[in-house]
Amino acid sequence: MNVTISARHFDLTDAIKEAIQSEIDTIHHDQIVESVEVVLDQNSKSQNVEVIVTGKHLHVISKDTSGDMYTSITSAFKGAQRQIDKQFGMLTDHKETSVSSNEQLLQG
Repeated sequence: MNVTISARHFDLTDAIKEAIQSEIDTIHHDQIVESVEVVLDQNSKSQNVEVIVTGKHLHVISKDTSGDMYTSITSAFKGAQRQIDKQFGMLTDHKETSVSSNEQLLQG
C-alpha cells in the first residue's frame, strides 16, 4: 500500500506521522486499498485534513476541519472508513445478487 503524507504551511512532526499511520492500520477491507494520500493544512484558525483512498473499484475522499489536528485526522479517517464500508458492501452485494439470481433461474 502506498502512503503519501503532505503538510501545507507547517512542518510535519513524527507524532502526527505516527497518528496517521495508526489510523491507516485500522482501515478495514485493506485488501482492496492500493494507496492512501493524506493532505494536512494548517490555517491560523483551523486544522484541515483530507484523506484520499484509492484501490480496485474504490475512490474515497474524506475531509475534516477542526481546531485540533489530531481530532481532524481521526474524524477524516472515520469518514473514509464509512465510505469504504459502504462501497465494499455494494461490491459484495452485487456479487451476491448476481449469484442468487442465477441460482433462481437455474432452479425455476
